[in-house]
Amino acid sequence: RHSKVIVNKASTLRRHLQSVHLAQYHQWAKEANFESKLPDDVKKCKKQNRKIEAEQKTLDAHLQDMTKANQVVAYSDPAFCRAILEWIVITDQPISATEHPQYHTMM
Repeated sequence: RHSKVIVNKASTLRRHLQSVHLAQYHQWAKEANFESKLPDDVKKCKKQNRKIEAEQKTLDAHLQDMTKANQVVAYSDPAFCRAILEWIVITDQPISATEHPQYHTMM
């Protein structure tokens, strides 16, 4: 006859669940959308995380070249005048729009 010891330590209870009730625990965890905390499952998860961390060394895969349209152009008076003229033509603004006080506030 075996004597049973009752314990309330989470680690001991997890080891018991893992060794005696593994299938039932995994089924319950899946149904309850619960992340398993059994020792072997935690080790497996940590191992996967280490593998992922080891793979991502740089940001190169996330970087992309900027097209000319996305690059910032250095300021110059001629470029600014050209941009104003293009804005006037494209948006069908009157030339006097650049003389309006609100335009000057915006600039």
